Amino acid sequence: MNLISLSSASALIDGNSVRQYNGAGVRLVMNDGNGTLDATVRGNTVANPAGFAVNGLLALIGTTGGTENTTSCLNLGDATTATLKNSLTGSGGSGATDIRVRQLASTTVKLPGYGGTATDNAAVVSYLQGRNNPATTPTASATNTGTGGGFVAGTCAVP
Repeated sequence: MNLISLSSASALIDGNSVRQYNGAGVRLVMNDGNGTLDATVRGNTVANPAGFAVNGLLALIGTTGGTENTTSCLNLGDATTATLKNSLTGSGGSGATDIRVRQLASTTVKLPGYGGTATDNAAVVSYLQGRNNPATTPTASATNTGTGGGFVAGTCAVP
């Protein structure tokens, strides 16, 4: 399931089952200098990766060396309601992580309920793990390699 924003997009990805995928089970990309991506991803099951799978959920906001200067919002899972958490454990193929979020270029990524600092990747990982997998903890990675605002708390509008 791919959502690639070449301008501005809002998406609700809710209650899906994604299996036997290659690449990423759910892929969210914002890579246009003037675009934004506001995505709510909740209540999904991503499992049984195929031979060329990498991440269960991959979010790329900006591009390496790009000129993007926007704010996007990622509402991934839910902090308290188990049925809104995404089930991703075991979805990272080839030794990769179940969830991977990257903030690149001059972008800012809003995360509802996030309490860490803009460049604290470990805090983002903990945040993502707590909002997903009601039964077990998914593996996760976050990278903040841009010059923008990094990861911040914020509110996403559910489409």
